[in-house]
Amino acid sequence: MLFRSVLTVWKHDHQVRQRVVWLLCLETAVNGTLCAQDGLLLVLFWGMQTAPLYLLLRGQDRGTAREPHGAHRREQMANRALFAGLLSTGLLALGLLLATVQASPDLSRGVGGNVSSPSFDLAGVTSQNFATPVAITGFVLTFLAGLIALGAVPFHRWYIGVV
Repeated sequence: MLFRSVLTVWKHDHQVRQRVVWLLCLETAVNGTLCAQDGLLLVLFWGMQTAPLYLLLRGQDRGTAREPHGAHRREQMANRALFAGLLSTGLLALGLLLATVQASPDLSRGVGGNVSSPSFDLAGVTSQNFATPVAITGFVLTFLAGLIALGAVPFHRWYIGVV
């Protein structure tokens, strides 16, 4: 995917290096999101996708002679993507925090029964019983964050002009 994106960017006359750097940052964030095994890292990489996507969509060539009115549409698309990215990151962070708080009484017992700080380890958090209202709320918030970031119906309004 990165190879095809770089070839597409290469068609632009200007700012090729800057666009390739943003593509590499975006790929790093996506790979980090897919490989994260800790809740804090997942939220960090999930939110890290927002800035490169915004900057790639917005572009820097505002109102050139070839595209005098296209800059306004790009700005709108970039702002919608920024809002959706920040909203989904906030929902994911809140959902994982609720799931961790729900699982923390069971996870906080260390070796020998010593009390330790709550863990954001995704394997430990997801192995708990989620039949309580707090845990269900955390799941729903996390699920909504994924739908918003994916651009799925009915949360696709931000994604319409991007593709």
